[in-house]
Amino acid sequence: MIIGQLTTMSKQVVKFSTVGFFTTLINYALFYWLFTVYEVPYLMSAAFGFITGVTIGFTLNKLWTFASPSHFSREVFGYFAVYTTSLCVGLSMLEYLVSGESLDPRIANIFVIATTSVANFFGIKFLVFKR
Repeated sequence: MIIGQLTTMSKQVVKFSTVGFFTTLINYALFYWLFTVYEVPYLMSAAFGFITGVTIGFTLNKLWTFASPSHFSREVFGYFAVYTTSLCVGLSMLEYLVSGESLDPRIANIFVIATTSVANFFGIKFLVFKR
């Protein structure tokens, strides 16, 4: 029983990581493009990239990673609640790393994305697409 649960979770981690990689590329590319090319403030650029990645990620995680067949309204609310919390924490971390530690926003945002991704998996798995 426990081995079967670990195997399922391992598959979900791989799928979540794949979706996360894809959506992180979108997130970071939009952030970088807005910040570098259009000189949109870094927090706004990061928020726009994050929201776009989350929106794409919801569909991919619901249908592929966790194969969740129902409860769309509850899941979409929970998914965006987890990611809204993650966004607030991530933007706070980004502001601290840039203002407090003098890191370049393009580098600091990589640390933020890596940190929030781990927390997001557990929030999505155990709070949103739980069975």
